[in-house]
Amino acid sequence: MLYLRYEIYVEGNMKIKKQLDKLITKIIDKVTGSGLMQEENFASGDKTINPHMSKALRECGAESIVMLKNNGILPLFNKTVSVFGRCHIDYFYVGYGSGGDVHPAYLVNLIDGLKNNDKIKLNTELLDIYMSWRNQKENLPCHGWWGHWPYNFDEMPLSDEIVETASKKSSTAIIVIGRAAGEDRENKLIEGSYYLTQKEKDMIRLVTKYFNEVVVILDCGNIIDMSWLVDYGDKISAILYAWQLGQESGNAVADVLTGIVNPSAKLPDTIAINYGDYPSCKNFGGKDYNNYAEDIFVGYRYFETFNKKVLFPFGFGLSYTNFTIKPLSFNCDSTDITATVEVTNVGEYSGKEVVQLYMCPPIAKLPKPTKSLVAFKKTKLLAPKESQIITLKVNKYYLSSFDDSGKTGFLGSYVLEKGTYKFVVGNSVKADIVLKELVVNKTEQIVKHNHICSVNVPFNRISTKVDNGKIIETLEQVPQNNRSLKDRIINNMPKALPQTTENITFDMVKSGAKTLDEFVSSLSLVELEALSRGEGCMNSSLGAEGNAGAYCGIIHSLREKGVPPIITCDGPAGI
Repeated sequence: MLYLRYEIYVEGNMKIKKQLDKLITKIIDKVTGSGLMQEENFASGDKTINPHMSKALRECGAESIVMLKNNGILPLFNKTVSVFGRCHIDYFYVGYGSGGDVHPAYLVNLIDGLKNNDKIKLNTELLDIYMSWRNQKENLPCHGWWGHWPYNFDEMPLSDEIVETASKKSSTAIIVIGRAAGEDRENKLIEGSYYLTQKEKDMIRLVTKYFNEVVVILDCGNIIDMSWLVDYGDKISAILYAWQLGQESGNAVADVLTGIVNPSAKLPDTIAINYGDYPSCKNFGGKDYNNYAEDIFVGYRYFETFNKKVLFPFGFGLSYTNFTIKPLSFNCDSTDITATVEVTNVGEYSGKEVVQLYMCPPIAKLPKPTKSLVAFKKTKLLAPKESQIITLKVNKYYLSSFDDSGKTGFLGSYVLEKGTYKFVVGNSVKADIVLKELVVNKTEQIVKHNHICSVNVPFNRISTKVDNGKIIETLEQVPQNNRSLKDRIINNMPKALPQTTENITFDMVKSGAKTLDEFVSSLSLVELEALSRGEGCMNSSLGAEGNAGAYCGIIHSLREKGVPPIITCDGPAGI
């Protein structure tokens, strides 16, 4: 209630809100002793640092960066750069939640990474301005507490004088946009989360005004609005979606910026022009329930099927070099499809390519996306003019569609409908290198399942219809539930075991002296109930501090019978 009143009181005055946020966090920290206000958390002792792990993290991080645009400015070599955006100092390294509340042995922000790289020079005067502003008490980053972490850090106000002076010291500018979200702190359709803040917009406007070479780095764990790119066009020279790469973030980004590593990652999402272009936008965010109205038309399957314009398509990612993909063979047998291609580096830099195989199904009774990714593989590091043979294998199961309506006569089954299945290969969803076709003469039931996933309350979902040979978007009602959950439970009850009073331990089961059924028959109702649920709380006293709970031997009598407590890790945080 106190926090609610505080929120109402400070609405509209962000400066007061920032100060009160820090004050409230400090009070909570003082009362609970939680250490929530530590500016940086570090594990103690250099022995926690494994150089092989650091090297692996750096390499994996660099291979995860997606280059969305490059007019030839990258890689940077022997240039002085001016870096804008406070997140080059206050970097977001990971997402929030159990995987984000960790204690890293060290952290490398972008400035550290650039300083560690001898192929690039920094405009240190601009860096000093940022550091001086950032280190003022009112501008220190507040890292918040569980569920109240920051989506972003407030940007330093920029003037024409600061940016123009920087442009006289260097020809190239790097802009860093930082965002964070995660467990219990999901992205929101607000400025500073999905959308840019006004200060970030002002920063981009001023930097593109005075610099001819501008590189944008997105330090984000998720897709954010990028519609602002349309307004700048060629004023932005290059864009890297750097994501959040852990403690080696700065080194990994610097390696890609300077060409030590050639970017080879591809977009796992479609970046639409506007949020309203995503098919899920009208049915997302409900607290009680959300209608899964996009059905199978999720992400690229929607944009490709209905020919929607996007900023960057699924599977897209640039390289400092170029590749050709040449089809070699295409074979089908009773269960699998095998495609073989030759990938050749025809550019000037060593690099890797990701070969992507898409299936284009026939128009049939069940609605289908016009393209589905069915296989992909990354090449090794190819030197200029070097080639590699890549083989992609697909089980026919992955070509099938699930029939939840009975349209094919196989209700509740994965079905391979008759028709011609075309295959194309390339390096994004825009793949257009045509392979051979697979002709299915008769509709096949691939896998039979029990039909249990229908809904109780009907709603409309996205579907397709054909108009003059063109696939257009339409709506159809989802199938309703006609099965009784009660009947399903009763009909699938396990066979009852006779109860015994014999004293049987779990060690007897492990040795083979007794069967598991015999052991279960000896347990009381209290013990059976305890086995079914786990302890039900985090940080169980039965395991190491920081665990996510315990299962199995959670009561004394079970432990006496040799059933140990099984301790679970807290998701990606470990123990």
